[in-house]
Amino acid sequence: MNLVAGYSSSSEEEQEPIVKPKVVLPSASQVLDKIKQTSVLETQYERSKKQEDLILEQHVKMVETQQQSDQGKKICWMFKKGRCKFGNKCKHRHDRLSSELAEKKKPPQTVETPEDNDTSQKLKTKKRYGVSDNLVPPKKALKQIHSTYTNKHS
Repeated sequence: MNLVAGYSSSSEEEQEPIVKPKVVLPSASQVLDKIKQTSVLETQYERSKKQEDLILEQHVKMVETQQQSDQGKKICWMFKKGRCKFGNKCKHRHDRLSSELAEKKKPPQTVETPEDNDTSQKLKTKKRYGVSDNLVPPKKALKQIHSTYTNKHS
């Protein structure tokens, strides 16, 4: 018995266990999402760009342009020459602008008209005899013909 009436304690109160609130651990998906958001390979600029794209893509899905998809490819030289047989399935880039510029840069082909002068015929020397319409014998044969012709007329 206690002398102070208001400060008495009962044995029932002392035996009640203290209940601690349960600590709820965060789910694994929440923890992994936080790790995904912080990446060494992703910069702050890329994150802000993705946020802008998400805002723009709320109503309409944006499509990657042809220029962006072709950035890492080399130019198809067969396409530049006009002979690529693969078309859209070609693993190289078909750069339409550079092929058009190359065609514009080519100088126009000039066709020279042969003159009928005797001097132009003498200046031309044929290396393969008997291939063209004008047959020109070799120099050795011409000398022999010339020497026989001068011997007969002299």
